[in-house]
Formats: sequence, C-alpha cells, structure tokens
Amino acid sequence: MTTGIIYVARNEVSDPPNHYKIGKSTKADPDIRMMELNSAEVNYRGRYICLGHVLVNNVDECELKMHRLFSRERVNNRKEFFDVDLRSIITSIRMNLAQDIINDNLPNIEGLGGVYQLSNKELFSLINDFDSFNFLELCKISFQKGLNARF
Repeated sequence: MTTGIIYVARNEVSDPPNHYKIGKSTKADPDIRMMELNSAEVNYRGRYICLGHVLVNNVDECELKMHRLFSRERVNNRKEFFDVDLRSIITSIRMNLAQDIINDNLPNIEGLGGVYQLSNKELFSLINDFDSFNFLELCKISFQKGLNARF
C-alpha cells in the first residue's frame, strides 16, 4: 500500500464555478503538487490552489474510487476535473475513504456557508451499497457529516 494524498484543487482564473480537480500525489505536501501544476509546461493561465487534502493509505485505489464515484460529472475523460459542488466532494471523500484516511486536512463543510442541504442526487452519490442502506445509514451520514438531507 502506497501512502499519499488525495487533494481537491482549482485554478483561480481559468476554472468555471464548480470545476474541481481531484487528484493524488505520493508527496505528503500538497504545495509541492500545486507547484508542479503551476509550472509553465502544465498551466498556461492562472494559478492552482489546493482547497484541501487527506493523507491516505493505498492512494492509487483511493483516487480511482473517487474518480469512479464522480464519473458522470467528469469534464473530460482524459483529465481529473469534475463539475460538482465542493461540499459533495468533501463529504464523499470523508465517507468513501474513511477506512484509509490517516489525516484529514479538508475544510469543514460548515465553514463553506452554514448548514448544508443535500439534494437527492447528492445523497444517492454518497450511498455505496443500496442493498444494505437503511434509515440507520441515513442517520449515520447526517450526524457524522453535519448534513441536513432534504427529501
């Protein structure tokens, strides 16, 4: 198992609203990866900033899991950019990678604008196994993540 980080980043200038890069690095410092993204060979406009990251075991599998989860929101099949709300990304990382997270450096959802209301689509994206999903699981999601689901 390789240890590394799963990070969420965006380009301050060129990324449209709700376009985020979900990537990985085997370096524990996301600033090093941001410098790579901001190099002249990769980036022609703006500056990438890391909005948060988690240190995980099995970084390759964790990144693949997140990319599969957001496959419908992928902007380009050859790139790691997704058109999805930042709260959904943060919540999904915490829920789906919980068993592999060593250190959580993601922002608090509450700090992103108060109590967050999940849409049905966002709630369904957080559920991995519909066969075992029940009311207790819904409560667990809500209470662990400080979410208030709308139905």
